[in-house]
Amino acid sequence: MKTQALGFISCSETYSLVIIILLVLCCNVVAQENMFDISVATDKNSYVLGEPASTKVVISYNGNIPLNVNNPLDEGEFWERIDVAFGSSGEFRRYYTWEEASDALKDRAKLLPRLHYNPGAKITNSFILFCSRLSQIGSRLPNFAVAGSYKIRYTVGLDDHSWSGTADVAFVEPEKKVDQEAWGWLQNQDKVVLQEFGELDHLLAEAAPRAMVLGHLAELLTQYPESVQAKYVQAQITNAENESRSAIAKANAPLSIFEQTVKALESEWYDVKGYERDTNLPGRPEFNGREMSLIFEHLEGKLTDTQFDQQDADLLKTYVKKYCEPLSPDEWKRRNDAYAKEDADRREQQMKEMMSHAAENELLFRAARSNAVPK
Repeated sequence: MKTQALGFISCSETYSLVIIILLVLCCNVVAQENMFDISVATDKNSYVLGEPASTKVVISYNGNIPLNVNNPLDEGEFWERIDVAFGSSGEFRRYYTWEEASDALKDRAKLLPRLHYNPGAKITNSFILFCSRLSQIGSRLPNFAVAGSYKIRYTVGLDDHSWSGTADVAFVEPEKKVDQEAWGWLQNQDKVVLQEFGELDHLLAEAAPRAMVLGHLAELLTQYPESVQAKYVQAQITNAENESRSAIAKANAPLSIFEQTVKALESEWYDVKGYERDTNLPGRPEFNGREMSLIFEHLEGKLTDTQFDQQDADLLKTYVKKYCEPLSPDEWKRRNDAYAKEDADRREQQMKEMMSHAAENELLFRAARSNAVPK
């Protein structure tokens, strides 16, 4: 007892401790073999050539102890990467994300925050793969360039071990004439346009290059507005414009002109929300075209925030009054209750996704720089 009090252990206790350590080490070796499960899925089984592929990756950590590793963008023992192969036996080629390519061009002395996995953690992230892929130095190379089956592989590596998941996806020749023409136009563009097509959401986050981006993509949007390729661009522009509109609403308290117009129309029992949601309603294609023209002028600086707000509100009022009939108060309430439930369900789902994406986890899906990754 006295030796234990002084911090010593007996031979029998030493033997027992060695056995325990060996058991722990064996358990960790077994755990390392299946430390991560990787699942990869696309939102559709097939895409039209030139259509961006929305992809979700889930990394499940199966380790029995917390794991603290370097950020994948920093050189170290932990890395992640995306690869794409054409056909069932095709060679996998590296697909650099926008973050990876831009980070590789930076001269960073400071390391990014390390990443922490708790046992049982499931990390989910979504990204979009385009018809061209970035090289590490930022130039664009062909990707999903011909019709056929492809494999998308996501790999996580730690020391000498790696874990992968794959998804099969098909790219088909466009059947609609407008999609064929848009794909042909996109193939004939220079690398600047392809780069902007693949990085539009990032470029639109900055006000300065918006006019330049729209200038290069204007032909796609004006000549082939109903193509799947143009609709992606339109969606990104609309997202950027909605953020801008939200800023306008906050700056012009209590309500923007657009919001005041919506409330005025609803007070007359017009189904404004329904008209905004359903793109198949009468007049919607023409309304969409005219609203996109306003958005272009606003993004290019030809309209001030207030001018855009007023003209967009006037446009909505004109088309709602022309193509819609006022509802009965009961029917208006029934529809708006249904819209409110849809919105609440969508917000709840978004909140669940946000909760699963802690700030540090948003960086998890950036594969390591090439000199930290096996070729």
